[in-house]
Amino acid sequence: MNPYSPPFFPSSTLLPPFHHHFPFILPTPYLYPSRIYFVPSQFGVTSSLQLLPPVKPEAQPACPPQKRRDVKRRDLSNPCANKKRSDIRNVPTRHFDFTRRGCHGWKTSVMIKNIPSKYTKEMLLSLLDKHCSLENQSLSGVSVHSEFDFFYLPMDFRSGYNLGYAFVNFTSPEAAWRLHAFLHKKSWDFFCSRKICEVTFARIQGLDALKMNFVNSKFHCNSDQFLPVEFFPPRNGTNFNVKSRFIGKRISS
Repeated sequence: MNPYSPPFFPSSTLLPPFHHHFPFILPTPYLYPSRIYFVPSQFGVTSSLQLLPPVKPEAQPACPPQKRRDVKRRDLSNPCANKKRSDIRNVPTRHFDFTRRGCHGWKTSVMIKNIPSKYTKEMLLSLLDKHCSLENQSLSGVSVHSEFDFFYLPMDFRSGYNLGYAFVNFTSPEAAWRLHAFLHKKSWDFFCSRKICEVTFARIQGLDALKMNFVNSKFHCNSDQFLPVEFFPPRNGTNFNVKSRFIGKRISS
């Protein structure tokens, strides 16, 4: 130490006061939210608390029931209940059985069903000619002969096969009944076919009605032989001077 230095005397041993100190806050526990509330008793003067049940949330109004559609169920047991519904039983069908001779005494047009697809127009006409010839020979002296004046065998123009049915118009109801007795429920002799022939009344009756039905029809084929044909005089299996008139319009494809 320097013996010549002046002596040191501290002026104070305390630090100057700090006037900007933070107040001391006691730690308090965190209260989590609860649905149980404590409220003072309404009548007591003590500090006891009354426990109330939790407040129920306001009940939301129930959703109004949706109005059901006024669906009118059809009464299937009573077909007449719903007049707007079409009754298939009132729709005319193409199947007209030979039931009683007296009920169909005026019908002359027949429909031959279940024809083998390879049957040609010439084969079916030959069969009809043979039938009429045999019937007329067996019924010698009878004024009503078996003869037909209209024939149509619908064809598939692409494959060349028939569609399985044909229309024939006879000149008398008796001739139609004779064909029914000859072909109905009989098997075919050609092509080893298992089909059973059916003969029913056609929906369209009479030569004039058949001609009117097909006169405006268009046939996309290359030959008039596929068109409906009218014979005059009618064919009976023995006359060979029969002329043909095709009905409809042929459109060459």
